[in-house]
Amino acid sequence: MARKINLILQGKGGTGKSLYTYLRALSEMGSSSLFVDADGFARTSSNQLIFLPEKRKTTLSIQTTGPSSDKTDLATFIESLNMLPFENEAFIDFGSLESRQILELDLQNPDFARDCDALDLNLNFHIIVAGGGNYHPCEQYLTRICSAVDPWFELTAWKNQGTFSPFPQLSDQLDLTCEKLDIPLRSFADFDPDSYLGGRILNGIIDGHGLETYQMGPMLRLRHELEINFEAKM
Repeated sequence: MARKINLILQGKGGTGKSLYTYLRALSEMGSSSLFVDADGFARTSSNQLIFLPEKRKTTLSIQTTGPSSDKTDLATFIESLNMLPFENEAFIDFGSLESRQILELDLQNPDFARDCDALDLNLNFHIIVAGGGNYHPCEQYLTRICSAVDPWFELTAWKNQGTFSPFPQLSDQLDLTCEKLDIPLRSFADFDPDSYLGGRILNGIIDGHGLETYQMGPMLRLRHELEINFEAKM
């Protein structure tokens, strides 16, 4: 069975990559999935996933130099993925810099796809999109990465729902963009960060709390989030 690697990406900072990773980790508590912090600057996921056992988390440094459209950089990248200590599935939270570096790689090179097949690595790209002032850079990155990985790998856009609530027109625009690109669009973080429950949840995320450490109200809201948006069986 191929090992599945989920790349969590967005070239714009502060859009919710680590928030998505945290929620995904809560939804995967009953599994053996590995969570990887590939943000060489902030290491946000490392701080927010302290509730995970040490054997289920690690860090990764992405080294790409020069024009990076040659086979050497692709080989180095796939070797770093292949060396991750996991059996079935891994989730990698890339920083904004590393996300932009991924765009520099020649992901449409047939050798890259063949190397992934030979190593039984199934790559899935998860692109985070935020609303407000972050929307247009996020949409541009989504369009570019979609062109870069098509047709070899699966790609899903993830709408950071809380950041779109004051901007319904941008939400509609993202729907149309994903329809045009013919890629699936899913949502996460469907709570208001300025509300009481949303604020308690965000504080818990910053402190790296596991689900069981939340008080009843925030815990029930998080359970609903995980069941609806991540299809977790709680």
